[in-house]
Amino acid sequence: MKNFWIEDIRALDIQYQEDEKDKLISYIRLFQNGDFRRKKEFVEFFLGAASRQIFVLGMRVFMAIAAHKDFKMLEDFFAECEEERLKVFLAYVQESMSLQAIPYLLALYGEWDETGLESDIARCICGMLGVKYLEEKLYTEEQLGELYLHFVETHDINKYYYKGELYFAGNLTKKIITIAMQCYNRKSMFYTNQMPSIISNNTGVKCPVSYGKIIDDFKIRELYEYVSEIAQFRQVMGEKYFYKFKIE
Repeated sequence: MKNFWIEDIRALDIQYQEDEKDKLISYIRLFQNGDFRRKKEFVEFFLGAASRQIFVLGMRVFMAIAAHKDFKMLEDFFAECEEERLKVFLAYVQESMSLQAIPYLLALYGEWDETGLESDIARCICGMLGVKYLEEKLYTEEQLGELYLHFVETHDINKYYYKGELYFAGNLTKKIITIAMQCYNRKSMFYTNQMPSIISNNTGVKCPVSYGKIIDDFKIRELYEYVSEIAQFRQVMGEKYFYKFKIE
């Protein structure tokens, strides 16, 4: 499924304003072909969309195509956003794999201190750094900042990381297989969506397992076939791609 983004949008049984739906698809087509020159225009489009669904999908796509410097495009959003819209940003920011989003998260933590979003922001920061988030701990902005600074001192933040480790499709597929086998043995559903989403966006080939799906013999077979297919994708560790096109 090479055009899974467009196929998924068309398959959704929700009400869109048709012109916004068509415009979203047109942007995705550009990005799938490696043309990222209209990212700023795309950000303005989805942030100003009348449909909440378009906003949510736009934010997801943005995280998939965002380079480190692109978070500057969201500065007006950060300054004016409402709680529900900020929750959408927090739900997907880890899929950007850019640790340069963390200074913005730290600023948001200070602004949304003593609100229901405080723990969500701290959880995002810890997750991106690969630090275990302690539910019982009340983090301060200074403590979170120190975690970030320590990471910066020991890592190249011009690279892309997933949970504190340099992104590499091969490493991520190993983690996906491990989780899938655990679910298969327990006869339970696949319980994470981030990793399949990231690997699908980077390779341009949809991962056959996803959140809430039962892992059976067929899914395990599909997953191993998938791994064989994307193993042919040449990439550099710590770099980010969208449909095999390098994000710069």
